[in-house]
Amino acid sequence: MAEQTASHRRRIAAGLAAPAVLGVAALVAVAVTGTDTPVRTDTALVAMTNECHDMVSIAIGGRTDTPRTGQHAMLTTPDGTTLPAAMSGDYNSPWVDPVVNAPRDAGKDYAAFYVEYPAHMATYEDAVETGVDNAQTVMKAIRAECPNTQFAIVGYSEGADVARRAAMEIGNQKPNEDGSYDIVDPNYVVGVVILADAGRTAGEGPFPGAQDPFRNPDGYDRPYQSGNTSADGSGIATDTSGGFGALDGRIASFCSEGDFTCDAPENIALLQLASNVGRQLNIDRMQDEGLTLATGQDLAVTIGRVAMLAFADIQAQGNWMQTDQTFLDVLIKVSDPSYTPTQPTDVAADTELQLSAAENLVYLPTKVRNEIIGFIADNANTIPVALSDPYQQTLGEVSGLPFAASASRQ
Repeated sequence: MAEQTASHRRRIAAGLAAPAVLGVAALVAVAVTGTDTPVRTDTALVAMTNECHDMVSIAIGGRTDTPRTGQHAMLTTPDGTTLPAAMSGDYNSPWVDPVVNAPRDAGKDYAAFYVEYPAHMATYEDAVETGVDNAQTVMKAIRAECPNTQFAIVGYSEGADVARRAAMEIGNQKPNEDGSYDIVDPNYVVGVVILADAGRTAGEGPFPGAQDPFRNPDGYDRPYQSGNTSADGSGIATDTSGGFGALDGRIASFCSEGDFTCDAPENIALLQLASNVGRQLNIDRMQDEGLTLATGQDLAVTIGRVAMLAFADIQAQGNWMQTDQTFLDVLIKVSDPSYTPTQPTDVAADTELQLSAAENLVYLPTKVRNEIIGFIADNANTIPVALSDPYQQTLGEVSGLPFAASASRQ
């Protein structure tokens, strides 16, 4: 067996809804018509994996935007095993429906399923990782019964993070000795649409990995975008960034300018630190209850852990007082959910032992100056962004779109 895929790595605003969703809808529709499988007349959605379709879209909604077992008709295997997905139509998402419903009139047998996952910010990383697992489980179950089915993956907001990670794992798989793949063959994924990608790199074009990342995905003559620029900023969770391997050129990642999730500017160090810490907190509970004994304890424990990691990282360096690195730099590094503590090397340990407190004091004035200058430079855009209220833009239940809570499904 080949090496297992790498372990899971660690979110569009209203202005994007009209132009981008329509563009994405056209993109997905063209992907369907581009297949050369026979046209079928029976296009009724079914909830069984052995009812095969030419193409299936795997849709992942945003925060609170997910089907639930017991409330919606879930996809099942022939032996009756319930899978974490519901039929599009039985479950609807106002943000994702325009994309996943676009191919229905493309002359192909088509179905779409919404993936069930926690879709909360109580334990954000766990929620996203579960979404990745569930999306891939559904795809594998469908492929097991319908080996000719092709897939599109569509993710919005928190679901965009799920879609990115799922696509990266699929695209970066290595085939087994018999040519099979542990998840699904990347050649059967016709495209991936990511709306408000927290893992987006600064200035990245809407079609990452394509020959012309600012115009169209590979294999399509139609220009979906014009110009050679995109949102200047990067995603707020760039630790999830990376290439899509075999899926490069089949990715559409759309970001609205000013969306803090995917277009965060440089030099917002304190906000980046807050974002890193927030991904490790029960944000849902804090939003609902405010600062209580329980939420305060959660916050204190998380901040305490970050502080301990920061001191350990400084100690591991040994000669930290002689470097230009600021304490805020260290905090941002160690607060990243993907951070792995390093062990001090012998050289670092020896240096630490050799430097007495008096010797370290020699570097103190320079270090203090660097701390002040670095803090100001690293937060040049913090106040302007904070005054624009990125929390409400990104998380608010009414104005915040990328992680905004959609109307709860009862």
